[in-house]
Amino acid sequence: MNKNGEHVGYNDSKGFPTIGFGHLIKKGEPYKVGSTITDEEAQSIFVKDSKDIFTKADKYLKDFNLSTNQRYALYDASFNMGPGKMLDYNENGSKFSGENFFLQYMGDGPGVSKRRYGENLLYSENLYIHFDVYSKKNQIIAAKKALEAALNPPEEKKDEPKQ
Repeated sequence: MNKNGEHVGYNDSKGFPTIGFGHLIKKGEPYKVGSTITDEEAQSIFVKDSKDIFTKADKYLKDFNLSTNQRYALYDASFNMGPGKMLDYNENGSKFSGENFFLQYMGDGPGVSKRRYGENLLYSENLYIHFDVYSKKNQIIAAKKALEAALNPPEEKKDEPKQ
C-alpha cells in the first residue's frame, strides 16, 4: 500500500504482475504494475478471486472428510499456490498427507514459510496465528514462546500420595 492507503500493482516473487491481495493481473484488465486501486476495490477483487479458487479447490478436496479449519487451511494454501496444488493433497501417509502437505511448500522466502507454517498449525492444531504481524525480533520471540506454550501446556501437578 502507498501512503494514501491505495494498493499498488507490483511483480510477485515469480515476476507476475499482481495487485491488491495477490490478484494476478490478467491480459485485458485495467490494472498494471504501478497502477493503484482502493482498499474497497482490492476487497471486491479478493472476494471474487476467492470464490473462484475455492470452487476449484473443492473439486479436488471433495472426497476428503475435513474439519472446517482443515478446509480453511487448504483454501488459504490454494489461494497462494493455486488450486491445482490440491491435486497433491492426500491422506495416505505420504509426504503430501494431512499437515505434511504444507511443509512440502516452505520455499520461496520467509514470508511463504510463515504462511505455510501458519496453515499447518490451523490444519493440525486448530490454531490461527498470523505471523506477518510479528516483525520485530522481540515480538517474534514472544510469539514463538506463546505458540510453544499453546502446543505444550504444562502438566498439572498431582498431589503426592501421603505415606
